[in-house]
Amino acid sequence: MRLRLVGRLGEKGVRLALREGTSVLGSAPECDLRLDHPTVSRAHAELTITGEAVTVRDLDSRNGTFVGERRVTTHEVAAGARISFGQVRLTLERVEQDDLVTAAGTQAAPGFEAPEEIRADQIQVRGDIRLPYLKFNRNPGD
Repeated sequence: MRLRLVGRLGEKGVRLALREGTSVLGSAPECDLRLDHPTVSRAHAELTITGEAVTVRDLDSRNGTFVGERRVTTHEVAAGARISFGQVRLTLERVEQDDLVTAAGTQAAPGFEAPEEIRADQIQVRGDIRLPYLKFNRNPGD
């Protein structure tokens, strides 16, 4: 299961792709998931994904971690949950296979995973912008 956190940070949209295992979210450059906001602690929270289970654990942050309106220490969440780190409110979303597509709308083949640097869930498109066509070798050894 692929998940991401989405929301707004001021005028800017935020999309943080989550990976299986444990990731630390915070404002420090060394965090796996970085949110640069004054109410987000350097190491604010830990997100653990194991199969279908997602657990959020606050790391003794100054401004707290909230699921909905409730401050939590450790809490299991599901897709659709609203999670706040300090004053930054994000929504946990499931990422479907169809999200791994080019801007032209070509569906990804089953089992295909785009290289991380061009994954559609990490590209922000505004207005009438077209992404360049990218060609992949059918045989990686070629």
